Formats: sequence, structure tokens, C-alpha cells
Amino acid sequence: MADEKAIKERAYHIWEAEGRPNGRDREHWERASREFDVEAGKELIKAPDAGRPKAAGKRKSIKAAPQ
Repeated sequence: MADEKAIKERAYHIWEAEGRPNGRDREHWERASREFDVEAGKELIKAPDAGRPKAAGKRKSIKAAPQ
């Protein structure tokens, strides 16, 4: 999860982009928090493959021997 300062800044930008409406601060905070959660989730999805070496060349298909 993002830190409080980052969420606060994002919520502020959302508030400005929506024309600075009154009374929607909680909604903006929650939306900003969810956006950071989504980004963090994308990073977690990418992370498992980050350390895996790439296979060199093409894979050959293996055919079963006739029986």
C-alpha cells in the first residue's frame, strides 16, 4: 500500500480534476488508495517472473515414442 502522503497527493489531484467539489474528500481518498492498490497488485504479478532467466532459442516439441 502507498504511504499516506502519496495517497493525499493523489486524492488532491482527483479533487482538482473533478472541479474541487465540496464534501467528497472521503470518496477521493478511497479512490486514490484503490489506485495505489491496483498498481501494487500489478507489480506483484510482474515480480515472480522478474528473476527467471529467459529460455534461449526455440523449444523443440517432444513426441511420444510409438508403442
